[in-house]
Formats: sequence, structure tokens, C-alpha cells
Amino acid sequence: MSPSVPEPWAVRQESPLGPFQGRGPKAYPRSDCSIEEVVKDRLTLAGTLDATEIEVSVYSGEVVLSGTVNSKSARRQAEEIAEGVRSVSHVRNNLRVDLKQGHLNET
Repeated sequence: MSPSVPEPWAVRQESPLGPFQGRGPKAYPRSDCSIEEVVKDRLTLAGTLDATEIEVSVYSGEVVLSGTVNSKSARRQAEEIAEGVRSVSHVRNNLRVDLKQGHLNET
């Protein structure tokens, strides 16, 4: 690559809402209720994760995931989603894998 063209990893993708989107005030404390809501929203929006049997609770910034999922990869994905939420200090993943849960419930 020529010196005038930056490496692809060096190019910062700017948000359509501006370069400072997601940057709050210094030491901005997010409430446990807010963290819980965001984690639940992100789990719900994850198209490859069936979150119907996942319970989420938050205590002093620590997210606790409990319930069951249908695979080890789903267990890891749920943990990674929770870890990606701002103000989460730790994720305790108590999810259990239930291979029988792998089908969609039809009612």
C-alpha cells in the first residue's frame, strides 16, 4: 500500500450521528435497571440466539445470566452480548445447555 493511503484498520468508521456518539460524561454511572434493559434488548435482537429461557439480573454492574440455552455457542454468545454493554463490570454466566431446547415451540 502507498504511504498516502491508510491501512484499513486505521480508518475510523464515523457514526451517522456523529463522531462522539456513545461517549458520555466522565464517570457516568449507568443504573442496574438501565444495564438490565440494554442487555435484554440486545439478547432479544440477536437473530441467532434463542433467548426465551434466559433470565437477566444486574447487581452493582455485575450481570447474572441464568436459565437454559440450546448450545454451548449460544451460552458464549449470550455472555459476549452482556459483556459488550457499557458499564457492565463482570458477567456471571450461570446458563445451562439443554440440547432438548433446540426446537421452536409451536402453540
